[in-house]
Amino acid sequence: LEPISLLTFLTIIYQKNDQHPTTMDKLHYEGTPLSILLQRAAKLKSSETSQLRSTYDSFPPFYQNSICPRQEVEVARSLPHFEERMAAAAKMKEEGNEAFGKGCWEEALTKYEMASAVFRYLRNGNPEWRTQGIRDNDIDQILDRGQTPIQSRNVTAFLRICHTNMALALYKLGDYRQAIRACDCAIELFSNGEEEDDGRNGGGENENDSGGKDSESGSDGRSKAYWIRAEARLAPKSCGAVEEEMALSDLEARRMNPRSKAIRNKLTNLK
Repeated sequence: LEPISLLTFLTIIYQKNDQHPTTMDKLHYEGTPLSILLQRAAKLKSSETSQLRSTYDSFPPFYQNSICPRQEVEVARSLPHFEERMAAAAKMKEEGNEAFGKGCWEEALTKYEMASAVFRYLRNGNPEWRTQGIRDNDIDQILDRGQTPIQSRNVTAFLRICHTNMALALYKLGDYRQAIRACDCAIELFSNGEEEDDGRNGGGENENDSGGKDSESGSDGRSKAYWIRAEARLAPKSCGAVEEEMALSDLEARRMNPRSKAIRNKLTNLK
């Protein structure tokens, strides 16, 4: 069948119906209600769209959200000097820490996402993407590492903090799957970035500060990411032997114990 516009399609349906009903449930085309046809068309369109954005759909939500940043983030990205961009991002992170300290997990998560998105984000090259949809071919992955090795190290350390903080906020919200993915991102930054930070990370930040604490070293920052991931694996009621084994591997990877007594006891029984 040749493609036709929705208006043409509706015209054909009205012409085939002797009466002029006012609801879609009463409209039929060759015996099939219009509402059913539209549902089928929507599913087909969704399937076609998903094939064009499979890479984008594979990203965690906190990375997907960076494609449509808030004005505050856009302004920070546009600042000409690295120190200005870092200061703006650090302010967002500190606002996240304040929200976290008040138990406002969603607000904290938003601020951590915003801080991260100053330096690491998705950019859509199609100016009409809001009406035409998101397509992988239009998307660029941007990572602003600054212009010097020290600036690059600062960005890597800052992103580790943001992702670890995101993970803890997501854990508090009960979104354990995304908490694990945020930990994955933080641990990947340790694996692919500069090895243990030497204290010269972004704007005087220390390597990990989940929940507003700025006192842990780079090594402790990595350990905290493993710890949160282990706790997130064990938290769901559906947790089974596979999750327990993976959590145990996380903890043993950094030779540490979970802070939760219940989980510590649970893991002790696994060994």
